Amino acid sequence: PGEHAMKKMSIRLMAVLLLTLPVAAQARVSYKACQERASIDSAQYPQRIDKDTTITGVSCKQAEGRVIYVYDNKLDAPRSQLPKGAMKRKALAIRSMLCTNPSLTALLKLVDMEYTFYDSENKFIGTITNRIEDCGSQWHN
Repeated sequence: PGEHAMKKMSIRLMAVLLLTLPVAAQARVSYKACQERASIDSAQYPQRIDKDTTITGVSCKQAEGRVIYVYDNKLDAPRSQLPKGAMKRKALAIRSMLCTNPSLTALLKLVDMEYTFYDSENKFIGTITNRIEDCGSQWHN
């Protein structure tokens, strides 16, 4: 269920970003366009995406000259109770979802996607950032 909810939100974001870009450009999204989209999308949150994760908000940032769409996630458990390897499994599941779904891969060509995680006590756990360059040949059929 979480992967489906995340796909749905990412596809909605992609459709809007594609519509707001000049047809000829279809280049990377500007920081301003990303901020405008995040401002609109913020009304949807918080939203539970799976049995132990809630997206609490979205935002945009710039780093290394790239625009990044950020999903802030809160897990239901404190960090001390997270199973060993849980974040690595989440990272692989997110990358697989983004790199194997053609619609989501198209989104990564427009904007980097970042997933920031906090535990139930609002303590930072980690960040998972995905770029189109992360979708190498191993992800394509």
